[in-house]
Amino acid sequence: MDAFTDMVQISFAASLLGLFAMLGAKISIVLLYQRLAPQQASKGMLFLYGCIGVWAVFAILAQSFQCGGNVIFTPEQCLSGSLQYPSIVLNIISDGLLAFWMAPRFWSLQGAAESRLIPIILFGLRIFVCFVALAQLIVYAFNMSSDDTTWSQTTPVVFNL
Repeated sequence: MDAFTDMVQISFAASLLGLFAMLGAKISIVLLYQRLAPQQASKGMLFLYGCIGVWAVFAILAQSFQCGGNVIFTPEQCLSGSLQYPSIVLNIISDGLLAFWMAPRFWSLQGAAESRLIPIILFGLRIFVCFVALAQLIVYAFNMSSDDTTWSQTTPVVFNL
């Protein structure tokens, strides 16, 4: 094996591990929401789990089979990262939902507006994950059409770490 093949395989493994880490983080947020508001309708939590599940299944399968099931990147076989776009968009949607899901519940609590606003802001900080995903989307758009495969893979590898 050459160094390029090793780099691509490590990048592939890192991106899959990153997806599983994001999945764990999203599920832990939903579990926290269930602990904070146990009286909330279970349909709402099932909706969040469904959104996360759709994203996770699509992202893992898209990452795994973007080169036709071949782990070794060859420009002739790969789809030039086009499956990453819907995966990133679904990630943005699910993280946006997670960022502000509890905001209406916190706002309806009795108390001073300032004491209700603080948890809304703290949970809403998750929106920065969406901003990073938007940056990732832009990077993929510019780098996946490059002729220099090694150089164009550098920034996506950094995003996957």
